[in-house]
Amino acid sequence: MAPSAFLNRRGRWIIYLLFLVSYPFVFHGAMTAWNSVENNVVDWMPAGFDETQKLFWFADHFGSDELLMVSWIGCTLSERAPSGSPAAEASTSAERQLRQLAKALVEPVPGPQGESPPLFSLVFTSPELLDELMAPPLELSRREAIERLDDWLVGRDPTAGDGAVTACLVAVVSEAGMNDRKAAVGRVYQCAEQIGLNRGDVIMAGPTVDGVAIDQISLGTLLELNLASLAICFLLAWLFLRGFYLAGIVFVSAVYCQQLGLAMIYYTGSRMDSVLVMVASLGFVLVTSGAVHLVNYYVDAARLHGLAGAPRRAFFAALVPCTLASTTTALGLGSLAVSKIVPIQRFGWYGAAVVMAGLVIIFLWIPTTLEQWPPRRWFARLQAAPKGRMHRLWHRWSRVVTRHCGQIVVLTVIVMGVTGWAIRYVQTTARLHDMLPNDARVIRDYAWLEKRIGALVPVEVVLEVPRASRATMLDCLLLVDEVQAAINQVDGVGATISAVNFGPALPSGGSASITNVARRAVIKRKLQRYREDFTSCGYLVETKENELWRISVRVPAGAKIDYSPLLTRLRQTVEPIAQGDAAIPGVRPVICGGVPLIQKAQEQLLTDLVDSFLLAFVLIGVAIAIMLRSPLAGALAMIPNLLPCVVVFGAMGWCGAKIEIGTVMTASAALGVAVDGTLHFVTWFRRGMAQGMTRPEAVAFSYSHCATAMVQSSMICGLGLLVFVGSGFVPIHRFGWLMFALLSAALVADVIVTPAILASPLGRFFEPRRKATL
Repeated sequence: MAPSAFLNRRGRWIIYLLFLVSYPFVFHGAMTAWNSVENNVVDWMPAGFDETQKLFWFADHFGSDELLMVSWIGCTLSERAPSGSPAAEASTSAERQLRQLAKALVEPVPGPQGESPPLFSLVFTSPELLDELMAPPLELSRREAIERLDDWLVGRDPTAGDGAVTACLVAVVSEAGMNDRKAAVGRVYQCAEQIGLNRGDVIMAGPTVDGVAIDQISLGTLLELNLASLAICFLLAWLFLRGFYLAGIVFVSAVYCQQLGLAMIYYTGSRMDSVLVMVASLGFVLVTSGAVHLVNYYVDAARLHGLAGAPRRAFFAALVPCTLASTTTALGLGSLAVSKIVPIQRFGWYGAAVVMAGLVIIFLWIPTTLEQWPPRRWFARLQAAPKGRMHRLWHRWSRVVTRHCGQIVVLTVIVMGVTGWAIRYVQTTARLHDMLPNDARVIRDYAWLEKRIGALVPVEVVLEVPRASRATMLDCLLLVDEVQAAINQVDGVGATISAVNFGPALPSGGSASITNVARRAVIKRKLQRYREDFTSCGYLVETKENELWRISVRVPAGAKIDYSPLLTRLRQTVEPIAQGDAAIPGVRPVICGGVPLIQKAQEQLLTDLVDSFLLAFVLIGVAIAIMLRSPLAGALAMIPNLLPCVVVFGAMGWCGAKIEIGTVMTASAALGVAVDGTLHFVTWFRRGMAQGMTRPEAVAFSYSHCATAMVQSSMICGLGLLVFVGSGFVPIHRFGWLMFALLSAALVADVIVTPAILASPLGRFFEPRRKATL
């Protein structure tokens, strides 16, 4: 829509009507999206990952892998305490409460509109499994039964002395529970209080509580941080633009775009998570930045030509640089769509959409409003204010930069080389413990359970035995036993459990004595009665073609274990044994579960960081080269924009800092934002050259026309995002301070390195081909 159309009275009121009619839908979508944030780390991984497919395959055969372990302070069982002792009484009380809690969790959930489906489909407790192991046919002693469940469902309690073990229950989350994980966790607390437990004493761990913890920690202060970001951006705009009215116009457009970003997510059917919610905040500060640039063009137009026609002049002056700046920002954000990690991918798509929508909104809203209600009082103050103060400041700074332009360019290359070398040391993490603060309750609960019971993070080893092999149950159990014993020796493994833990003692292999052969024959006959037990406890699944024997491996969540070599050691241990068993040909071992998926995600994060940044660099470089009609000029213009990312990520590499999902989003996003200043500066440089200026004069001309707006927009973006360092969710925390660091470095590069390149002999590649006014 041409300015002559929308700046007349009828066009202006049409625009206001469009905003008025659309806002209720935008507000409804934004609020609905904000209130529907839900996190499940497994859902963040793409279905195309082999590790994800294996996890789904495992769930199809063995049921839901979403388990919730529950215990509490004082939940101890006695191993051999005499009847009537205090320890025996405490043990009896804990057993009773465990059974009561287990029964309550699988019951339908009462509500005001009747009963809802149970949030847990199955619950089993330490006492129940101990009873099964001590009952016929095994008839183990209590001590032997505890040894079989040690480090998995019971553990030696270091605070309770000899003879006491910590017990727990494990609940399988139903489909209803997975659809409302917060309700599932709340149900555990509610039932625990009903049986006399203190909510603060209840300890939980598992994917369900992980997702709820991320929800609570990421959203706990997010509203306050968003309000603080809005307040900072508004106050800075008020300070920089020297008027409440102009700051208000900028603020309204930015808030509309912030809510529009959330509404886009809702109306397109995407699920909100704690990473995607940052799209709204990023959109707010970026639109504020673009609006400040546009208003600065209006200030210049009003100062030189008066209020009449100033919105129209500002529109035309800002159209090219602001459009190019928003386009490159959108390209930077859109490059994140190549990521295989779902939240990063969606952040890229929606971030790019919000930025481009924001460009349209500020060009419709701000000139229209300034034309309809011109700020006459502000204009009177502008005319009375001293003229040329910032112009003189930038002119002096321009002389310093142009005088030392060669040294600045050389120093830039050296700094990029030194810090760029350290980027190779950057490491990634996708672990839960690295996304939450160390003092988070879920982290403390994991530590408590791992100290008293055992490791919690799952790795599932499934031995796929073909029926065509005609292997007996004894052959399969002997193979499982051998693999399980070997896994227990792998460094980093905390515990293992399989059908062997629930069956009779197996004969030792290798002996051909009459006694051993006879014993094996007896065990073969007895084992058939255990088949149903192995199936019911989830460690044997029979299909038409195969028997699937499961070995559940647990590794610590709290220890700083590198999962990649651990998985390599597991494969190197399991595969030779499983595939080399002469008694059972054709066995295929499958390693799946949470750890392989986490490791794949960590590897993918680094790949995504490199791929998205390179794509953003190429797309933005090509766009600038097309604008300047010179590939070499496009490449040179990217140097000051590459500098911040190289310096910041190089420093992280030297420090050994690990990058996670929030960090990956910053590089491409910051590159797109950083280019804004370069484009504004180069645009004014070319306008100065077109008017017949020398390169130093054109650099000074650029400083006087856009440097102030560059500083203002960088401060608004940087400080508006810096407030998010107050978030307890590490991806949001890191996103805030890294964006601030990158944008601060980009500002330094734009007011020092870019002018130095333009003032140096390299500046000739940026000169327009025709000496005419642009």
